[in-house]
Amino acid sequence: MVPGEFTQAYNRFAPTLQRLQARCDLLLGGVAREVGSRFTGSRIKKVESLLLKTEKDGPGDPFKDSEDLYAATIVVPNETLIPALEEQIKTICEIKDRRAQRTRRPEEFIYDDLHFILQLKPEPGRPDPELDNIRFELQVKTEMQAASSAISHDLVYKPSLLSWTKARFASRVRALVETVDDLLARIAVEPDPDPEQSPDTNRLFAERNNIVVELRKRFPESQLPEDKRRLAVVIEQFMKECGPSPVTINDLKSMLAKEEHRSIVEATSLSVPQKIFIILVRESSLLLTRGDPSTLRGQRRYLVTSEMIDLCPELKSIPGSRKVRIES
Repeated sequence: MVPGEFTQAYNRFAPTLQRLQARCDLLLGGVAREVGSRFTGSRIKKVESLLLKTEKDGPGDPFKDSEDLYAATIVVPNETLIPALEEQIKTICEIKDRRAQRTRRPEEFIYDDLHFILQLKPEPGRPDPELDNIRFELQVKTEMQAASSAISHDLVYKPSLLSWTKARFASRVRALVETVDDLLARIAVEPDPDPEQSPDTNRLFAERNNIVVELRKRFPESQLPEDKRRLAVVIEQFMKECGPSPVTINDLKSMLAKEEHRSIVEATSLSVPQKIFIILVRESSLLLTRGDPSTLRGQRRYLVTSEMIDLCPELKSIPGSRKVRIES
């Protein structure tokens, strides 16, 4: 039961919190997008929760002294993005405090994700003392921390009865999350290999890296997809399907360098795999019968578009059973 006097005071302050939430949600959403992260929402502290906190801490004025009446969350892919996020936060807010790893015991794993205590910077020429003087909380979590919190936080911290066993299990999960976050951060900062200086010792990775390197030499980065692994796999499949023996990376280099294929290489309406496919057909490497695209090797289907046929009319003879259907 919340005392009526406390509820009335809360209701008088609620419109201010709602205005703060509307403004901060918009600003923090933009900050998150700038660094490739997710703004996952916010909440205004409920009157029951504020009452319990007031009874626990005994502040002079719970509506002026509380720092989490409004609290928001941003989720970053991994810890390496936190410094960039912090710099973006400074463009819209003053950072009054930065709190992390509040536990003092190294063997203890509690919910102590990074928290910022913030205060909005006044808009130039449009001061709003009612909002600009409120401190609020921003939690920053990694994707792993967010997933762990979503599953276990309320089970452990908001139970009907306390459970040592659940708290212990949650601590073990947090220890695992911290380990995984550290590994993800290391992966993020690990430099990409230079196949020309230090080839990967794994043959499969080395061969696919050679394909990526060659494609980067021949095509603008804007024409290459972000997923270089899948790109390499697609081209590798094309090369292996060729005959009478698979096309090697040196064979591919020679083909791409030929003047007769220049118009295909420079075509802007085709994807890189489409270009490679056309060149392999032109070279008869993918054909059982030289010069006859109706005799494609293997059984799988290929994506053949009208743009490809405009640049390579012989592709018309590829049977429909060997084409990917893309009609709507």
